Amino acid sequence: MQNVGKMTLFLQAALLGFFFVLLPAETAAQNTFGGVYSIGQEHEVGYDVIETSEGSILVVGFATELAGTRYRTSITEFSDDGTIGETRYYGSGNDSGAYRVEEIPGQGFVLGGYTYDPMLGTYQFNVIHLDQNFDFVWETAIATGPHSWSEEPDIGMCVTAAGDIIVVGNDYLGLDYNAVMHKLSLEDGSILWSREYDNADAALKLAACKELPDGTIMSIGTANALSNGNNNLLLLQTDANGEELSLQIIGGSNINQIGRDFEILSDGVLVGGKALGDGWEASLTKLNFDGDLLWNKTYPDGDSGFDDFFSVDEMEDGGFVLAGYVGAGPDKQPYLLRTDDEGDLLLNENLSLSNTQILYSVKSATDGGIIVCGYHTIGGDWDLFVRKLDASANLACNTYPVPGNLSPASLELGDAAALSVDVPGGNAGLTFLWQGAISSSEVSPTFEPNEEGVNEVALTLSDELGCSSVNSFEITVSQGAGASLESFDRNMIIFGPNPTTGWVNFKGSLGIGAVELYDLKGRTLPINCNQDWQCLISNKQGNYLLKVYDKSFAPIGTQTIILK
Repeated sequence: MQNVGKMTLFLQAALLGFFFVLLPAETAAQNTFGGVYSIGQEHEVGYDVIETSEGSILVVGFATELAGTRYRTSITEFSDDGTIGETRYYGSGNDSGAYRVEEIPGQGFVLGGYTYDPMLGTYQFNVIHLDQNFDFVWETAIATGPHSWSEEPDIGMCVTAAGDIIVVGNDYLGLDYNAVMHKLSLEDGSILWSREYDNADAALKLAACKELPDGTIMSIGTANALSNGNNNLLLLQTDANGEELSLQIIGGSNINQIGRDFEILSDGVLVGGKALGDGWEASLTKLNFDGDLLWNKTYPDGDSGFDDFFSVDEMEDGGFVLAGYVGAGPDKQPYLLRTDDEGDLLLNENLSLSNTQILYSVKSATDGGIIVCGYHTIGGDWDLFVRKLDASANLACNTYPVPGNLSPASLELGDAAALSVDVPGGNAGLTFLWQGAISSSEVSPTFEPNEEGVNEVALTLSDELGCSSVNSFEITVSQGAGASLESFDRNMIIFGPNPTTGWVNFKGSLGIGAVELYDLKGRTLPINCNQDWQCLISNKQGNYLLKVYDKSFAPIGTQTIILK
């Protein structure tokens, strides 16, 4: 059997009793989903999102568990197809939320955020450790904290290779802000040490931290000049014990720039945030590991409004993605930028549904897609906003509308009939385009043949997301009067049983040239077929993909097979 090679697959199916029909397949995109989710009683915000080692998507932030109560730290899990799971609540304080989440392989999850102490009347740093099942392990509130709650995620957290937890932020001391850093033990949440960093000329605020390859800690944030109010990029590097190695303020009298998040690259550091140009605009800054500026780029959106950008990540292809919002007041619109590895803009996407939405976190997915979270409001409650997009920032095609089973398949000269098809799959808002023997955009156009023979008809179906597929059919036209005719879709392949314990039988009107088996990640698996196309699948139970080729080794279609 000829091996045609590994190709991207996507399931397109039409169930016909015990058997299935394989139809022409479209090119698959990353699995995507998206929407607004009311997970609590009044307000919900997603501040950070990660893809877990199990392949699920985890969103952390805060939500009101009970109406009329204060915020609680929340976690909501989604499967990779967008199915929402349980929302869990944490935090022992009067008010709490999570700005950051990190997964520690084999040891669960750590959340970094804030909590309110009603006795002291202050907001504090708060760290919560959960096991792999999201069950509570410990919680630590740190007395030096923000002292004022901010809607913006202004607390950073990272986990070192040794498993210790670093928390960074700022502390208001009555005159100005000083940058602070704390190190906690993963074992019990005890504070190992606390450090404070100040500058005579600027108020310092840290927003994010990472461990560099040499074991030092790099943190980024903002240095607000006390003399003129300029916001400049703050770059702090410490040793593993928090001792200051260098504190750099990048900018000057003509540069206003705020660092929100950053990525460690193979050849330096990429900082994402905003810069003051024609209004505040998205910016990316690349530095080497010594903090020397390599390049800085801003991305004007044509609006001089107050834009803000909170999160940056490196894509699988080496480019970068940046997320936040553009606009001001009640017209904040969720905005996402993609660049190449030199920071040159590839696309900018407004993900707005309506009214106010903000993106607080963006992550590159293992399948090459993009995951974002934040919140959405139409003037009242805040609801969780989550989307899993493809690499082009689109809600791509998890399911295609597939036309099958054309009726009627035969007519007599002089007859007229309304054509119809079955349409499994796809989303709402279908549009039809008939071509060939009939040209029409009607759902069920009337076909009146004018000569006998085989008439070819192609139907393109598209849904509201732009997901589309094409199938070709034949309508056999006879003189009538007792003619015995049989017609079929020229791409039809019959196979079964499905589900199966291992054996699958294939029949094809045009003949079969090859059959290939893949897992759901697109990896080629063995399948053994004899000359009658009786094939044996020797794998563990689960779902797999079959791809069939005709005798010219042109692909006919793709279908799922369930092995039980």
